[in-house]
Amino acid sequence: MYACPFHMQKQIERTLSVWLAIVLAISQTVFSPAMAQTTPDVESPIIEIEAVFEADAGGTQVFTALVADDRLLKDVTLYHRRAGRQAFDRAFMLPRGITGYYSVELATDPNDLRPIEYYIQARDQGGNRSISGFAFEPYQRKINANSTGVEPVELTTPAEPVVNATVTPIDIASKPERKSNNTKWWVIGLAVVAGVVMASSNGSSNDDPARTDLTINLPLPQ
Repeated sequence: MYACPFHMQKQIERTLSVWLAIVLAISQTVFSPAMAQTTPDVESPIIEIEAVFEADAGGTQVFTALVADDRLLKDVTLYHRRAGRQAFDRAFMLPRGITGYYSVELATDPNDLRPIEYYIQARDQGGNRSISGFAFEPYQRKINANSTGVEPVELTTPAEPVVNATVTPIDIASKPERKSNNTKWWVIGLAVVAGVVMASSNGSSNDDPARTDLTINLPLPQ
């Protein structure tokens, strides 16, 4: 793949700046006391920002820069604001060990999607100052809506716990037969016939001492 000479040059410059900053950071801890006694400090700090051009919205945003000086650093400061504001807020960046990296973590509103504009200033003990970015032309970090959140699912009915149970099949053959509460029609008909016979007998033999009463046992309704 063909590489653009301009981008190659910028990459080389960036690599050289990083290596120079690391060398200065090492020499700062080793040679600074001796050099401070012999020569005046006229060199400004070197700043190499770890630029993050886009980030997801969240509760915090981290800003990091590699900063070094040939003597002793006094402070490293992040100036930041939301796009649309005029004034910059200030936050001091703290060293991360002896690596030469400085960082600061800003608390942010996850619902605020305005870009963050910022620049970094470094000062050494000799009063020299360097700035990466400017108030009139700051770096900008675009804030994207966080797409990792899971939308809650609205349930129409309350959720119930799932119970693992073994379903026993129903034996239809052993199921008791349901009894009907209706009296069968043949029983009713038999009762009517018996009533007619008894009425005829009573009318024709009221004075017959040998009359025998007819008794019919009807089955109970089922």
